[in-house]
Amino acid sequence: MYFFDEPFLHKDLAQTTASYKACREAGGKVFCWFRREHIDDAIRRQIDIGITSGWTELDEIEKFHKLGHKILWPVAMPVIEKSLQSFRRGGGLTWWRHKCDGIHPYCYQHGRGHIWNDFDHEKHRDYAFTYPTVDGVIDTLCWEALREGIDDVRYVTTLEEEIKKTSARKKDVADRARQWLNDLSVATCDLDETRAKVAEWILKLQ
Repeated sequence: MYFFDEPFLHKDLAQTTASYKACREAGGKVFCWFRREHIDDAIRRQIDIGITSGWTELDEIEKFHKLGHKILWPVAMPVIEKSLQSFRRGGGLTWWRHKCDGIHPYCYQHGRGHIWNDFDHEKHRDYAFTYPTVDGVIDTLCWEALREGIDDVRYVTTLEEEIKKTSARKKDVADRARQWLNDLSVATCDLDETRAKVAEWILKLQ
């Protein structure tokens, strides 16, 4: 089958569209990255899982969800290293707030020469959240930051479940917890303090 990398950046999608159809007829599913302006094309081609390029409009994301499709939030190793907090935030509360279905880390392991040499490319370091060994992998602090982000989402989704099933006796507490979640600024909040506060709300509702 014929697939473009990042296909919606190309003018002619005929071959890729045919490949998508063949894949789907064989029981497979299709996912790819695209920009916001490509979303209607992606819907027409029945992309099962879309990867955003950072656009956050909830109405556009809802278009996908209404058709039973999913949207992933990209978390990429940058050319200039970001702080670990940015990986935790992007791998956690950011995609939760924008009602995405998960994350798409790029890249688990992408060596630009020798995977164990970050300096063998004239411009970029390796995009690698982990490094291979003969019998496994060695993870990085960035990979651990993603894990922390996923744990943050586990905390807030647990709180959301507790809010949903709360009894009438604790309705006032549930309402205050819901409002606190709605007001939470995922772009600026202290992530450790936020997790502690979420745990506090959970215990109040139990």
